[in-house]
Amino acid sequence: MNILEALNLKKDLQNRIESLRRRYVNSVTVKKGEKPIEDPQKLLVELEDGFSQLKDISCRISAANTATRNSKGQTIKQLMIELSIVEQRKECLNRAFDEVLFGDAEVYSYYNRPQSEYDVTIDIEALKKEIDSQEVRFRQLTSEIQKLDLTTEI
Repeated sequence: MNILEALNLKKDLQNRIESLRRRYVNSVTVKKGEKPIEDPQKLLVELEDGFSQLKDISCRISAANTATRNSKGQTIKQLMIELSIVEQRKECLNRAFDEVLFGDAEVYSYYNRPQSEYDVTIDIEALKKEIDSQEVRFRQLTSEIQKLDLTTEI
């Protein structure tokens, strides 16, 4: 199984655990004299099995992310960290750009325009170029991680 398949399995396990958790919690109390719809002990056994499988697949994915390197010698884990930083940087720059477009973003709306006029203190063209650059880098990193996820067996 490759990393992408393992990630899909992990997501399925997380969904299954969440469903079992809700069913287990709903079965631990009933009205006096009634029986639960499902046996809480059986649900707990299924939950424990799900947690065990989730731990196993998560450890395998983590080990592969730490060991697998691209052609430049970067691990998938390093690429994921860089992707996260690029995403945060992109979000920050986009918020600044929105501020330039709309003024005081906290109080601006179509019907409630800011009472004051604002001066722009940055080079808008440079900001837009940097946003575009971060978006390109984000797509490159995402693509590179996906390729490695598809070709790395765990």
